[in-house]
Amino acid sequence: MAITLSLTPEHEAKLRSVASHLKVSPEALAGAAVRDLLAQPDEAFLKVAQAIVEEHRELYGRLSAGREGGGS
Repeated sequence: MAITLSLTPEHEAKLRSVASHLKVSPEALAGAAVRDLLAQPDEAFLKVAQAIVEEHRELYGRLSAGREGGGS
């Protein structure tokens, strides 16, 4: 599966810095982070996922409204 991430400039810089330090691509590091998150016990994963959804609820709502209105 391929996905696109929108990162703040600060998060992008941090991802690139850590990836460079580890001598891997930013994409490989992001993929490893997702795999690690998904490998966590269900309760821990659900807490993190819920926090992400709550943090971005407004954005998800705007994206959903755009799709329903034929804005894709």
